[in-house]
Amino acid sequence: RDLGRGSDASRSPPADAPESFLRSLCVWARWSAGDSETLLSASPTTGDRRPIDDVGRGHHAKREAITLRSPPQPPSSVLVIGTTGSGKTTLARQLAALLGCTYIELDALHWEPNWTEATAEVFRARVVDAIAAPRWVVDGNYTGKLGFLAYEAADTVVWLDYPFARVFRQLVVRTLRRCIRQEELWNGNRERMRTQLFTKDSLFLWAVKSHWRHRRDYARRFVQPDFAHLRIIRLYGPQEKNRFVAALAAEAGRRVLEPGR
Repeated sequence: RDLGRGSDASRSPPADAPESFLRSLCVWARWSAGDSETLLSASPTTGDRRPIDDVGRGHHAKREAITLRSPPQPPSSVLVIGTTGSGKTTLARQLAALLGCTYIELDALHWEPNWTEATAEVFRARVVDAIAAPRWVVDGNYTGKLGFLAYEAADTVVWLDYPFARVFRQLVVRTLRRCIRQEELWNGNRERMRTQLFTKDSLFLWAVKSHWRHRRDYARRFVQPDFAHLRIIRLYGPQEKNRFVAALAAEAGRRVLEPGR
């Protein structure tokens, strides 16, 4: 099970990433269809056999030989992570709709009126209550206040690991749209261009400071034993994200047509 590229994450994704991604979707579809056979592939470097269960490949993966005792179920508790502006909210809403899950936006639980931050205790209590739902999709990070609460409760993590140029461009477009249209976000809060350009609370500044740190931390995190229960789906760009959503939609359609599965 190959979960990240570690300290080399700033390099371009491997040439076979799209093919690896499509193979992982095929495996997921077979598991969902009830194929109990353990599906393994040979490691090109060591000859070890490993489950095909992730988008990215890298030499930092530690758990290379895993026996699957039973086919995993479709995800029921999903955490979507990535740099601000990467598209977490859009994807999380899509996944919630496709999977029939409750959508939970951590920003909405964290920000009170006038851009006042909820205390760690209040925020954590809100999140605990929200993920008590039987099926959910959460988008957001907030490990500073929540620790690994959402990770521990999730069965799947979708990591939007887009290039910084793509993320920053999306963030600029989103910020301009929100400021020009004066879109209401959470509890009456609205973004102001002055805040984004001239203060330490700028999301542009936060994206620059956090993008590479998140990439490094995530890659190291997901090879730790405490996170071995998670299925990690690492998407390197919008095209892979679109393929993933399309494949999930197709699988959801089959389940509607074959409710006895």
